[in-house]
Amino acid sequence: AASDVYKRQDYICLKNVDNYNRKEDIPIGWTISGNIGYNLYNYHNDNMIDNVLYGVNFSSAIMKLGYAGLSLDFQRKYDYCIFDAKARYFFPNNSEVKYRFGFGIDYIALRVDNMDRQLIADGRSGFRGFPAYYQVGTPDENQHFLKMSAQFRLFPDYELLTIRPGFTIFADFGGAQWKDYSNLRNRYSDINTHNNWGWMCDFGISIQLCSTRSSTGNINRFDISYNPQTKTIGFTIDSGRALNFFLPMTISPFLNE
Repeated sequence: AASDVYKRQDYICLKNVDNYNRKEDIPIGWTISGNIGYNLYNYHNDNMIDNVLYGVNFSSAIMKLGYAGLSLDFQRKYDYCIFDAKARYFFPNNSEVKYRFGFGIDYIALRVDNMDRQLIADGRSGFRGFPAYYQVGTPDENQHFLKMSAQFRLFPDYELLTIRPGFTIFADFGGAQWKDYSNLRNRYSDINTHNNWGWMCDFGISIQLCSTRSSTGNINRFDISYNPQTKTIGFTIDSGRALNFFLPMTISPFLNE
């Protein structure tokens, strides 16, 4: 395998972006990277496995009226091709304010040769309050995942017993299966077509607690969300992880790797 990276990067120091009253290095500039390799371990001599593996990534971010970041990634691996696009925007872009508006878009297109991989949309991939495997990708060689998010973050200048609180109003929209494929169960009996289809949506509030004594600035997050599709209220706890909204979020789209 071989890889190469070309980049022109810089950083801007801000407070109250993903953390509370702490200086954060926000990356700007651009990066281009590529990789190529060869699969030496095709144990089963499967003709559907592509032995040549390659990929390319482009990411760029600017800081003008706000922060705007874009990441594009394409990978060909074994028996599938995947295209991943992420966009992030937040404003205002100075350290004096105690609030931020943020918007994010995540899109994944997956093409599989033998249909043993599917995209999923649930609580783990950013749809807060939805149960695991709520939506499973279409039983087709071409699959799509879309998630759009909006946030309003408030950073109050208040501290109680070394704990600094924060508040967020959020909404998420998207999904991984927008048509009803239940009539294909007989044709695709070995693939989970799933009953949950259509657009997914959740909205709610979040409370963040950050210790001013923490050396890493990790945040404990408590989300309360409502899901119109399931008509349920969900509670999500994320402990010890920074929010990192301005960075491309990691999505785990596969049922099995």
